[in-house]
Amino acid sequence: MNKFINAINQESTYKLTENRAFAYSSTNKGALLDLFGVAGAMRSRTDDVVRDKFRAAFQENPLLATKLMFYTGDIRNGLGERKTFRAMLKELAETQPHIVRKNLHLIPVFNRWDSVFTLVGTLVEDDMWALVRAQLSEDIENYMIDKPVSLLAKWMPSENASSYEGKKLAIKTAQKLGLTMRNYRKMLSALRKY
Repeated sequence: MNKFINAINQESTYKLTENRAFAYSSTNKGALLDLFGVAGAMRSRTDDVVRDKFRAAFQENPLLATKLMFYTGDIRNGLGERKTFRAMLKELAETQPHIVRKNLHLIPVFNRWDSVFTLVGTLVEDDMWALVRAQLSEDIENYMIDKPVSLLAKWMPSENASSYEGKKLAIKTAQKLGLTMRNYRKMLSALRKY
C-alpha cells in the first residue's frame, strides 16, 4: 500500500508542458526558482497567473525577483518575454511603486520603450510621463544638432494604431506632452524618419 501512496504522491509532482512533455510541476525549492523555471514559457498564461507567481517570488526574495523580472524582459541577454515582463512590471508598480521608480530608467535599456507605457494607470504613471518627457526633450535637442536619438519615438503610441486602446493611448500621450494631435504626429514622423 505504501508503494501505491508514494507513486500517487510522486505522480502529482508532474505536469504536461506546452509541448505535451512531462515535467515537474514545482522545484520544491521555492517560488523564485519555480518562476525562473517557467518564466520563458508563460506567454499563453493570463496576466493574473504571471502576477501571482511573481508576487510569491517577490515575497521570497525582493531583489532576486526584481532581477528575474528584468532578465525575463531583457531583449539582448535574457528571455525577451515582453508580455510576461509587462505583467510582472505592472504587479510591481501596483504593489511596490518605490522599486519601479528607482528602476524606471532601466525599462527601455533591457526591454523596449513601449513597455514603459504599461505603467499608465498605476501608482508610478506620473514618474513614467516625466521619464518620457525628459527623453523626448533630449531627443528633440539631439535631432536639432544632428546627434543620435533614442528609440522612444519609434515605440510611442500612434494615432493610426490598429487598436482602439492604442489610439486612445496616443491621444493621452499627446495631451500629457502638451501637444496637439497634429504636432504630435509631425514630431513622431520627424524623429522616426531621423
